[in-house]
Amino acid sequence: MVGVLAAASGAAAAEEWRGRAEGGVEYDSNVQRVEDRQGPQAAPMSRLRAAVDVRGGQPRRARWVLMAAGGARTAMAGGVDTEDATTLALDGAVSRRSSDALALGARATHYEVFPLNAPADAHAFASSGADLSATLTDASAHVATVAVGVRRLAYKPDPDFDWTGATLAVTLEQPLWRGADARAVDGALGYRLEQRDYRGRAYVNACPPGPMPEARCYVPGDRARADLVHVATIKLSYTGQRAASLGYELTVDDSTSFGSSFVRQRLSGSVTTPLPAHVFATLSVVGQLDRYPEPQVVARDIAAQSFDSLDGEARSSAAVRLGRGFGRAWQAELRWSLHASALGDAAGAFRRQLVYAGLTWER
Repeated sequence: MVGVLAAASGAAAAEEWRGRAEGGVEYDSNVQRVEDRQGPQAAPMSRLRAAVDVRGGQPRRARWVLMAAGGARTAMAGGVDTEDATTLALDGAVSRRSSDALALGARATHYEVFPLNAPADAHAFASSGADLSATLTDASAHVATVAVGVRRLAYKPDPDFDWTGATLAVTLEQPLWRGADARAVDGALGYRLEQRDYRGRAYVNACPPGPMPEARCYVPGDRARADLVHVATIKLSYTGQRAASLGYELTVDDSTSFGSSFVRQRLSGSVTTPLPAHVFATLSVVGQLDRYPEPQVVARDIAAQSFDSLDGEARSSAAVRLGRGFGRAWQAELRWSLHASALGDAAGAFRRQLVYAGLTWER
């Protein structure tokens, strides 16, 4: 990872570039992310992360962006080195404006978690994607984007959950209000469709109709699992002296594997405001409601996991962040977050708290 960042920094000499590095310590009340009844274990953790992005090209012609980032999260005590891991993120995009209204683009991404000690860490995965896009912009700053591509997920502990598939995404962005002092309200609508073809076979219910299925009823069928995932989003954002956003997301996963379909609703909101002594505070809340139309006995959390990042929690949460800059490039940061079972989840009682303190350098 260091070599990648160094190479990118060298290339940045002739282009515009930005770099960021951060490090700190964190208390994790449930470092292995288990249900409460299983006896969660707390541990202090160390965090390090570095990132650099390079931009180049001509504003009226082709523009490109390259980003590389890496990080590490390791236990400082508590005997939970099975949770030690490093991450790598790569993102490259190029866009070309063919007219004042139309821009064409291409993008490729990769995110991967590497366990340091456990050969099959429960949170280790690799997610890659590539897409082509077309963006239309009118004189009133309305923006419409259509993107088509492919995506792949490799779940390292169990290859049966590996999948590949085609994606289609449509996004509409519209300014809703403009006021004095650069205050603004903007809205966005989005829809994404994913076809996921799994390596493993779909489960079937081997028991006759009637009573609630037991674990013995779930058996592999003779066909590979396939999911069709619909994601619809709506978001409102306000910018001014303070910044705020409110979003709603509906996910419908229609799976051929018995017990793997689900409907998920997420309502999220955040507010960032300045405080005395040059401190900025951000409060964010996520309320999630999950519904599983079929009985859940096998691998529910794996099937429903979004695999966005090492710390992604597909659950309800609340978080507070305090940050204060000093000097030209430094910032001190303090974060607290609580993650809990999704609303309506009667199967488990998940709780996890994180407290982090660290420093960030940014150029």
